[in-house]
Amino acid sequence: MHFRTRMILTYASFVTVVAVILGTWYNAYSFKQYKDNEYRNLELLAEQLSDQFDENVKPMKLITNYLLSDMDVLDALRTLSIDNSSSEIKLRYIEEARSIIRSQIYSDYMMNNFYRVIVFNQQGYVIANDNYAAKVIDPKKNINDLKWLGKLVNKKGTPVLIGPHTDEWGLLDNPEVFSIVKQIQGSNMGYIEIQKKTSSLDSLFEIPKEGVRVVVVTEGQEILYKSQDDVQSTYYLELAKQSSNGITQTKNPYTQDDEIVSIHHSGESDTTVLVIEDVKVMMKEASYITTMTIQIASIFFIISLIFVFIVSGHLTKPIRELRAFMENTHIENLEEKMSFNSTNDEFEALNKSYQRVLDRLNEAIVKEKRMSLLQLQAQFDLLQAQVNPHFFYNVLNVISHKGVISGDESICEICDSLAAMLRYSTNTKNRYATMAEEIDYLERYFYLLKSRYAHKIQCTIDVPLEIQSQIIPKILFQQVVENSVNHGFENSTDVMKIEIRGWTEDVRWYVAVRDNGQGFEEDAIIKLKNKMHDVREKLTTERNSVELEIGGMGIINMYARLLLLYENDLTFELVNEEKGASVIIGAPMEKVKEVNSNVYGCCS
Repeated sequence: MHFRTRMILTYASFVTVVAVILGTWYNAYSFKQYKDNEYRNLELLAEQLSDQFDENVKPMKLITNYLLSDMDVLDALRTLSIDNSSSEIKLRYIEEARSIIRSQIYSDYMMNNFYRVIVFNQQGYVIANDNYAAKVIDPKKNINDLKWLGKLVNKKGTPVLIGPHTDEWGLLDNPEVFSIVKQIQGSNMGYIEIQKKTSSLDSLFEIPKEGVRVVVVTEGQEILYKSQDDVQSTYYLELAKQSSNGITQTKNPYTQDDEIVSIHHSGESDTTVLVIEDVKVMMKEASYITTMTIQIASIFFIISLIFVFIVSGHLTKPIRELRAFMENTHIENLEEKMSFNSTNDEFEALNKSYQRVLDRLNEAIVKEKRMSLLQLQAQFDLLQAQVNPHFFYNVLNVISHKGVISGDESICEICDSLAAMLRYSTNTKNRYATMAEEIDYLERYFYLLKSRYAHKIQCTIDVPLEIQSQIIPKILFQQVVENSVNHGFENSTDVMKIEIRGWTEDVRWYVAVRDNGQGFEEDAIIKLKNKMHDVREKLTTERNSVELEIGGMGIINMYARLLLLYENDLTFELVNEEKGASVIIGAPMEKVKEVNSNVYGCCS
């Protein structure tokens, strides 16, 4: 799968997750906002309907106050409160009183705004403002038959709202009405009733929104109004009684539906208005939020994909260019440089890294060509050198045999040591050896030196076992020891002391070859260091072979072979001490780099 495709798929997956998370959050947040707004609307609606009903009831109360504030009406009411008499004079007063009251309630305002305005008392007097045609009243109506009259007991003249009931005054037409009734204070002063048809409440409590119901409950726990006939009165009567102003979500025990109920109590009319909305209706109306959320998420997803498609093409263009360049790279054009124009640091770094790889590959190819030539040269030299060891082995065997015949065992041991050294040094299969093998070889060499110098030379070897498994070039220390014997004690008659000591420090091993001779001359140290620098340049920078003259191989040869093995990890020091000189070498523990065995031939 292409990188660009993976980028698009990865980003698409990421955008999908983000879109789902944001969409879910937005949907939940929007629905909560919608729900909170719906709650506020229902609360405002309940309050508004309650205020409207208060404004509708207030004129009814004002009519009672208006009539009782007229002194003529009060006098007329007192006249009517007296026991009935057949005296013509009293009858005339009663008729005058009725006429006064009738004149006050027969106003155009009362006729047009109320169904009836009735004044009646315990003496049987009934005076109505509209007493003709279909509205004719029953003048002989017994007020004790009025079922709602008991609600005025102990109200002390406070107007009382009477819920929906049949108009019991009419002889011909008895519509359903609700009324405000006030008991006139005084002995047998009677009552004032202001009626309105309950049908007028339909326009008052009309809700244009579908699924919203209204229930109005009076102080006496009667249903004054309900917008639907199937409303469960008992449940809402109990809810109005127990709940305070506010909004709540409950489960209707009759329909098992979740409902939102907004409740508002009015002290003016002593009513409780309940506005009810079914939660399912609200959810249905809020479904547009989910649809809108899906649309927004889809648009966001599509725009994001278009964006990532364009951006990924721009971002991956350098990769495509680099890929084309890599595919067209061959041995013949390794040195060709790519023209790479990009403001992206990562791609620029990638291009530089690839250019460095090409440079290293080109250097390796050049080095391989040179090593091939050196290998051919080394193989020729080895074939030529293999003749001599056989001759030396034969001569040493003859000398050893003569020693046996003459009874001199030291000659046999010298020949054996020399033969072992020849086998070790002329073995062309392995260019490198362990420190332990080199120490064994060095002990044989020290035996030969003691055989020659006897008591004039002392040799000690102290190398810990933990570093004897390290890999080093063959015949390494012999060159330093030989250099000490030949040059360090050239003008000295002292006993030659040569010490080889090894140790470890900071995960590195070190071996020092020390003598008690006259040390390095300053000019000699400078020349050696210059030659060492030239060798390093040729082997590490110029990658050329090192040709050493016979007799000049010693320390430089040793340094060159160690450098090929350890490169920059090598420690190589030439030190003049208070008496004598030291050659110190060191390298990391168990860190031996693989070196082509043919490389060793360049230092031979």
